[in-house]
Amino acid sequence: MSRTVLVLGKDSQVARALRDAAWPADIKPFYVGREINIENQELVIGLVRSLRPSTIVNTAAYTAVDKAESEPEAAFAANFGAVINIGKAAGIVGAAVIHLSTDYVFDGTRDAPYVETDAANPRSMYGRSKWAGESGLAALGVPQIILRTSTVYSQFERSLLQRVLVRQRLRHDLSGVTDRVICPTSASDLANAIVAIAEALPRVGAAGHGVFHFAGQPPASVFEFIAAVVERAAQLGLAPAQWVRPTVAADWPAPAPRPRNGALDCTKVEQVWGIRPLPWRVALDACLLRMAKQATVAA
Repeated sequence: MSRTVLVLGKDSQVARALRDAAWPADIKPFYVGREINIENQELVIGLVRSLRPSTIVNTAAYTAVDKAESEPEAAFAANFGAVINIGKAAGIVGAAVIHLSTDYVFDGTRDAPYVETDAANPRSMYGRSKWAGESGLAALGVPQIILRTSTVYSQFERSLLQRVLVRQRLRHDLSGVTDRVICPTSASDLANAIVAIAEALPRVGAAGHGVFHFAGQPPASVFEFIAAVVERAAQLGLAPAQWVRPTVAADWPAPAPRPRNGALDCTKVEQVWGIRPLPWRVALDACLLRMAKQATVAA
């Protein structure tokens, strides 16, 4: 018997990667984007009632970190209000929710990678809105898998990877902070994890509900990631070779504070779901190779 998985936010990096993922034959993914306003509870409930999915994957979010400082209502409408609507709709049809969250729910002051039980203390409006979404969904009591991740990148536009490549191709100055830790996460790797969880949900059941971390490993500085992108892109002919200047976060003031340490411990997701994030350098290489092949075909 086939199962429907409703994927919300069809134009996000992760949803686009889900389109290329290998879904099991008995799962039918159904993608919905801005044609349904998920901030409207009536519309969300109507959609979910019509499709009756077994699982709802929410990749939709307000992700403009700096802009959220001056647009808190918009951030909370998308990252809290819409999540509540999704949870309520899921409860009506008995669906599970796989919801994406972020390392920004932490303040970044810890000296070790964060585990799921560490106290949230978001410093930015974006982080607060995402934490509100997590908390609100948990309070509804619907079956849920919250996946916190970090610095998602892809071959698609608007990702950090693409922004770096654009600057590299234009020979603009490139720099990266050495004192901020991230876990660069491939959208494709995250999409494969979501597919694996959706497939395993019926047999794992309630043991798989809760908060999990899934992010590229090991943690790295922003500088390390950007330098790796630039070096490999040059090797593959995607952009000219270029030097990346190391700098510090204090040299780049921004409206929204970033966690100094965004490292996420991913032990729990492997123990419960049997999945492990790829080493970020391996996943980055795979992403850049895909881009190089696409460039060759286009030429």
